[in-house]
Amino acid sequence: MSDLKFDISPAQQRIQAEGKIVEPLKQFLSDADKTLTDYFRQHCQQENDTFWINELLAQRASVIDQTLVCAWQQMNWPHTEATPAICLVAVGGYGRGCLHPHSDIDLLILLDRPITPEIQQPIEQFLATLWDIKLEVGHSVRTLDECVEVGRTDITIATNLLEARFLTGSDNLFGQLTLKTGPQALWQDASFFQAKLKEQKQRHKKYENTEYNLEPDLKNSPGGLRDIQVIEWVTRHHLHTQNLHQLMEKKFLTIDEVKILEENQAFLWQVRFALHIHTRRDDNRLVFGHQQAIAALFGYQDKPNQLAVE
Repeated sequence: MSDLKFDISPAQQRIQAEGKIVEPLKQFLSDADKTLTDYFRQHCQQENDTFWINELLAQRASVIDQTLVCAWQQMNWPHTEATPAICLVAVGGYGRGCLHPHSDIDLLILLDRPITPEIQQPIEQFLATLWDIKLEVGHSVRTLDECVEVGRTDITIATNLLEARFLTGSDNLFGQLTLKTGPQALWQDASFFQAKLKEQKQRHKKYENTEYNLEPDLKNSPGGLRDIQVIEWVTRHHLHTQNLHQLMEKKFLTIDEVKILEENQAFLWQVRFALHIHTRRDDNRLVFGHQQAIAALFGYQDKPNQLAVE
């Protein structure tokens, strides 16, 4: 898939020539989305290979990375001793470098000390630019101390910070973040595990504790993508692993167990990608009204004893 690469430099050249940010970035995003969607449609019926979806999602994240960094670099950031150090950080699912067409883009704007008027203005301008180019961004603006404080009491934020990924700005400040909010810095292994287990039980109860729902939620139903993420979160916290494959190296799972997880995750990713481009929104529920269209996209056909959606 080396041919599936995206370069934002033409958009940057337009920005420099025209003095405008929004339209070049919107065009870059539009062209990239079309290329990614076309590639998905061409490959989703290849039953002998499921792992092409991994690179597709990584390239989607790369497109957003380039867009955000480009927008950030157009802002007039003050550089004085009186202004806080600042950096832009990807967190949550986006922090993993894996992004579906309409998934939330979770960002942390990190400061080393409380915000000042001089730096608040470019922050607001940056966020307004993201809104103008139609990016669905969830963001927080926090100091390093605030991240530590809230991460100690909120397991969701602690988990998001566990997957933090540097985008641009002060790399030294980001290094301090990883040191102060990394594995076991905020939560001990046992308490982290119990908190994630409690979350999982509550989520399963919401979906009737069954993986056989006829209209499953690909992300949150039992056996869905969130359950695989729980494995990754807990082992990342306890074993300092970065992906499922490393669980084999740590002798936590066998080769066959890792293969099962990776193959099923890739398949669920394919179905979720299809659902997003079909509904044109962040939709994870495979309801009856969408099942025929998704089945047709994958090339499934009705047989005498089995419907395509089955």
